[in-house]
Amino acid sequence: MLGNGYEVVSDKYTTSVTGIPYGTVSLSGTSSISGWSASNTTTNEYLCMKEGKNAYIVSMKYGVPAACNVVVTIPMYAYGGSIYGSYKPTVYASATSSTSGSASGTSIQLKGSNYLPNSGASYTNWTPTVALSNSAPRVSIYSTGSGSSWSVGGGAMGVIMKSVTVQYQL
Repeated sequence: MLGNGYEVVSDKYTTSVTGIPYGTVSLSGTSSISGWSASNTTTNEYLCMKEGKNAYIVSMKYGVPAACNVVVTIPMYAYGGSIYGSYKPTVYASATSSTSGSASGTSIQLKGSNYLPNSGASYTNWTPTVALSNSAPRVSIYSTGSGSSWSVGGGAMGVIMKSVTVQYQL
């Protein structure tokens, strides 16, 4: 502990408060994320971006004083009902200025599974990098694709996401 008459000298650092979180948001039992906008989502034990629909989730607006990269981590899989492999959605991650998602940016194609979320489903741990800027300060996760139109397993078909993490990339 410093007392009177002492001085601490250090280099100057510039910091920016961005609001970019450093934690994982669980998507168990939900169809939305607090502060995020969503379209065509529901729940199937976890957040589900509905099959056959253009579905998306878009983050809240982050304070981005200078361009920066964030890594988005999403454990996800495609639940395609009873016909294995018939559902092959494409999921996109991008930066946006809008509260609506778009089919642009980095993408991954998933192959549908007929396993329910907690009954043998194999999750892909997708970690795209998204370049945020002052003019595009939100993260968009967008899903498109269709496949099987029926399921004997129950629950909504679509891209099932267990959690989402957005972290500043150094």
